[in-house]
Amino acid sequence: MKIFNGVFILSIITFNVLYSEVRTVNLSNAIDIALNNNLTIQQYDKDIKIAEAQYGQSYADFWLPKLAASLSLNILDPDTVNKGIILSMTNAFMDNYSAGISLTKPLFTGFKLWNALKIKEMGIDIAEKKLDDKKKEIISSVQTAFYNLFLIRENIKITEDLDRSLKQRRDTTKEKFDSGYISEYDFIRVDVQYKNNLPKLLKMRNAYITAKFAFCNTIGLKEPQVIEFVGSLLESTNITIKETNDQTILRMALSNDINLLTIDYSLQVLKYTKDITDSTKYPLLNGAFNYKVDYKKNNTTDANRSLAGSWIAALQLNIPIDDWVPVSKTAKSVEEAQINIEKLQLSRQQAEEGIKLQVSTLLMSIDESWENIKSQQENVKQAKLGYKLVNERYQAGSSSSLDVTDAEVSYNQAEANYLQAIYDYFSSNLKLIRMIGQ
Repeated sequence: MKIFNGVFILSIITFNVLYSEVRTVNLSNAIDIALNNNLTIQQYDKDIKIAEAQYGQSYADFWLPKLAASLSLNILDPDTVNKGIILSMTNAFMDNYSAGISLTKPLFTGFKLWNALKIKEMGIDIAEKKLDDKKKEIISSVQTAFYNLFLIRENIKITEDLDRSLKQRRDTTKEKFDSGYISEYDFIRVDVQYKNNLPKLLKMRNAYITAKFAFCNTIGLKEPQVIEFVGSLLESTNITIKETNDQTILRMALSNDINLLTIDYSLQVLKYTKDITDSTKYPLLNGAFNYKVDYKKNNTTDANRSLAGSWIAALQLNIPIDDWVPVSKTAKSVEEAQINIEKLQLSRQQAEEGIKLQVSTLLMSIDESWENIKSQQENVKQAKLGYKLVNERYQAGSSSSLDVTDAEVSYNQAEANYLQAIYDYFSSNLKLIRMIGQ
């Protein structure tokens, strides 16, 4: 039953692949799909909008006055109205109406509102930089995974070529064994070599399917069984770092690293926060204007009530005293902020040293990978020549099939090593490109 179920499922998959339209995807398509489907990018977009809204709030606090309107209706009890006395008034009414408008604005806050506005402005900038860095991270990871698929595919092709050659040689050896030209031992050795290659080929094919499905899932592609990726591993050699000066590369890496940028943002926020705390020591000046309209009698001799307006303008200056005392809460808060700044500066220095080490390591890795490519190219040439010579001797009857197989295996391994050297060179370049933000 299990075997039947497996065959049935395989048949369904095969049917879907055969009768579904194959969709081709190149690197550019894959990057666009990944960027459009990534939920983290969508969250970072929201973070920018949140930062802009927060900046708008601080902008309103800094520039706009507080404006308020008021309406009131007071009903007095009949006894008070009958007595006709309310404070110093000689006329009293059961219904009393008034309307007013007030305007208040902090005129000087010791730069508190200004520093708060600068913090929110930096919040927009760091949110945009985080979004840009996330996009670069996704592009880099897509490129790495994309060309890894082609590395696996090229290795499959090499192993398939070896499989066909080993099978052909095994069949030829079998004919010679059946005809009595070679011993059973020689045939068994060739047969074993052929069968030893089969698990390796199956493993590579499964690795490609797994990598392909994982890649499609990562970038948000559905139905990976009908997706065909278009490209070549050799195309990855076009992705190289443009800058060649080591000091310039280091400077670009330091200025582009999102962790350093975040630390710098936090440092500046701490400095502004310290200034905000310190601003409580400065005088606070507020302005206010109120205009009020009452429905009343202006004079006791008036026959009827009418609208009577009045206004008040005021300036209020508050001068702190205790905040200047060295042992005050404000002084200690400023001291704490300064210590936090110094602590974060040490953390930044540590992060900077780590980046310098990464850049130095990647530069050495790129040089090493490039030299390895040139070395593997020569190895491929030598292995190919050796395989050709052994094969010619085999055709002439002076070499055994085992010698040919060994030479071919060496040639195929040299090709695989060459492909791996290309991928390593590309990977190191891509990591450094990612660090410097190109």
